[in-house]
Amino acid sequence: KQAAERKERAERHDLRYRFWSALLTEAKTKTAIHANRSPSDDGWLSGSTGRTGFDFTYTTRQKDSQVEVWIVRNKAAFQQLLSQKDAIEQEFKGTLDWQELPAKEGSRIRFVVEGGYRSPPDEWPGIHTKLIDAMIRLDKAFRTRIAKLP
Repeated sequence: KQAAERKERAERHDLRYRFWSALLTEAKTKTAIHANRSPSDDGWLSGSTGRTGFDFTYTTRQKDSQVEVWIVRNKAAFQQLLSQKDAIEQEFKGTLDWQELPAKEGSRIRFVVEGGYRSPPDEWPGIHTKLIDAMIRLDKAFRTRIAKLP
């Protein structure tokens, strides 16, 4: 049983590393948000918003992936952004999932895309295109607003 668990863990890490490697290669041709990042076997990759305590993050799971603004220990900032929800979602050109996460140290504002690291590799380019497009729109909708927060 332990050998099977180790094999599954190794496979999962290898798949995520390859998923991120391909995504970062493509993303670097369209945006600099994650240009200084290297692929990893983690389930997420964070990039700078230009302000400490706020990250633009890609996350992948087995069957879906997402882009998000992660806000560390600043529920007031989350509420200030939430007060601009309609304008932000109009600029983003889509509905976002606003999660204050009261029991956690952070909050997130995310957009979920179907397809994850367990999707067939020939589907990854389409998933990556959707994620990169959503990340660019997230950046456009949030970067200036985050910079203006007190």
